[in-house]
Amino acid sequence: MKTTHDIYLAHDHNLSSHIVFLDISKAFDRVVHTNLLLKLKQIGIVGSLLNLITSYLENRSQVVRSNGSTSAICYTNCGVPHGSVRGPLLFLIYINDISDNIQSCMSLFADDTTLYFSSKFPSHLHLVLSEDLLTLGKWSDTWNVRFNAQKTKVLTISSNRGEHLPRIFENMQLQEVGNHKHLGLLFHNSLSWHPHIISLHQRAMRHVNRLRSVSNLVHRFSLFSIYNSFILTIFDYGSVVYDISSQSDALLLDSAQTTAAKIITRYVKATANDTVLNDISFVKLGMGV
Repeated sequence: MKTTHDIYLAHDHNLSSHIVFLDISKAFDRVVHTNLLLKLKQIGIVGSLLNLITSYLENRSQVVRSNGSTSAICYTNCGVPHGSVRGPLLFLIYINDISDNIQSCMSLFADDTTLYFSSKFPSHLHLVLSEDLLTLGKWSDTWNVRFNAQKTKVLTISSNRGEHLPRIFENMQLQEVGNHKHLGLLFHNSLSWHPHIISLHQRAMRHVNRLRSVSNLVHRFSLFSIYNSFILTIFDYGSVVYDISSQSDALLLDSAQTTAAKIITRYVKATANDTVLNDISFVKLGMGV
């Protein structure tokens, strides 16, 4: 929401924007324990709590088992435990200072990091982003975090398609794309959510077809539960961002929901859509603009 809001505001003021979708390689495995403990001290974690976290991280070992054979024990001084409750929090603390000394806006969500900046002048865009990418490179060297330049993508939102941001990061040329999926939402350089909605409709219809295949085997209540779990969740996720779509896009989403509703209620196809939706208290997914 924050990223799209800022980009929309810039677009309304006739500013060009560049969004850099950064990719951190093996993010959770890059956390050096000694560096993490240092950062914990810097934010005031001391005493018994620091000792507890130190004990949690130290002397972690791992082995590999394959075809009945087991490797030697290997002790590691990096990484936070995958799948643990504390792992994501410790990782967030580890990278929380990544935005220090950055002039652009940064959006952080776990290991999904986005850098974006808007300006009326291409030269200003180039200067600020060049400096920020250089700063990120120095930060990564200091804290043993590696960005994957091959998977880092650049999205340009500008009426002047001749504008390009600096392409070099981590000694590699960055790839500029017309759209990019970030946190499950398909961003497009035209600021249109139509490609994202097409993708949502396709995903939803695959589940609707599965719902149809079991419709004669289970009760209506079970079909309703399947819809809520596997289909409605597709539409719900990120809807607060993409629900400024056109009327035609809204109708496309409603068509998938209506098809699912007719399967659940076992109404014939010719039944009026409003009748079907009212029967199971479904509301239309989007009004469009």
